[in-house]
Amino acid sequence: MTPANVHDSNMLQPLIESIEENLPEQRIGSTTGDKAYKSDKNDELLKDKKIKSELIPKEDLDTRPEKIKRKKLHSKRSLIETLFGLLTTQLNLEQPRLRGIDAVNFNTTLIIIALYCVNIVASKIGRADKINCPTFFFQ
Repeated sequence: MTPANVHDSNMLQPLIESIEENLPEQRIGSTTGDKAYKSDKNDELLKDKKIKSELIPKEDLDTRPEKIKRKKLHSKRSLIETLFGLLTTQLNLEQPRLRGIDAVNFNTTLIIIALYCVNIVASKIGRADKINCPTFFFQ
């Protein structure tokens, strides 16, 4: 997540560097993102690091099969955006109250684990309709 005054295209390089620094055993094979991440600078970065670019082009010049493949890939983004929506609306986490990236990352990890547990409990008790409503369990 970035402040409103920071363009997404400027955050791809720090994001990739952060992943490489914090997860050195992981190799980034490809990256996906919306049109905001597409730039000559980012294309060059991905090429230099041998990372396959699945960024949506600013001008939609794709052939039909590529368009279908990209649409399927980008549909997976909705899962992440749904999770962020839950974190901000249901659990009021729009503004972390912690200082430091490590503390925020740790707190976010705990929250994701808690949401996963809520998902399991909702399924086990036959309330799958409450999977996306974690506050139901804390009333």
